[in-house]
Amino acid sequence: MALGEFRFAVGTAAFDRLRRVRSYTWATQDRFGRLPAAQFTGPALPTLDLEGTLFPGFGGGLSQIDAMADMAAAGEPLDLVDGTGGVHGLWVLLEVGDTRTVFLDNGAARRIDFQARLQMYGEDAA
Repeated sequence: MALGEFRFAVGTAAFDRLRRVRSYTWATQDRFGRLPAAQFTGPALPTLDLEGTLFPGFGGGLSQIDAMADMAAAGEPLDLVDGTGGVHGLWVLLEVGDTRTVFLDNGAARRIDFQARLQMYGEDAA
């Protein structure tokens, strides 16, 4: 899978779990003496949660998480393309996290579990 120029691959940050969330919005209106009324307003923007593990000693290096965080901080929507060539439109990185374990004597992590949350950009054109 690719998000902009970033490639999720064995040599970089291969994810081993993808969670897709589709939610829907309901607006409520308070009413006197009764429960609020709810009205369906449409689908919310879909999100994708990616989770994976990096082993910096086997390629990819420690900079992969920082590269994802830099992409998120740039605040630009990016094309999302899956491994079969399917184009999924523009997405934004909402969150990038990591957990580092199995440390060397110098404090460098030998294992980094990462999480990234993407949200569809919501293009104006159909």
